[in-house]
Amino acid sequence: MDYGIGIPSYIDAWREVQAAEEAGFSHAWFYDSQLIYSDVWATMALAAEKTSKI
Repeated sequence: MDYGIGIPSYIDAWREVQAAEEAGFSHAWFYDSQLIYSDVWATMALAAEKTSKI
């Protein structure tokens, strides 16, 4: 069974993605909002750089 996690798109969200990967989560998705959160593409790029499976 695969487990995922939803995370708000803020610039330090990669730390939560890294912790989720270490806990065994297989995927992550990010909330997108033009007014509330950071740029989702930058958040995903940082998360991809810091993880190997998610």
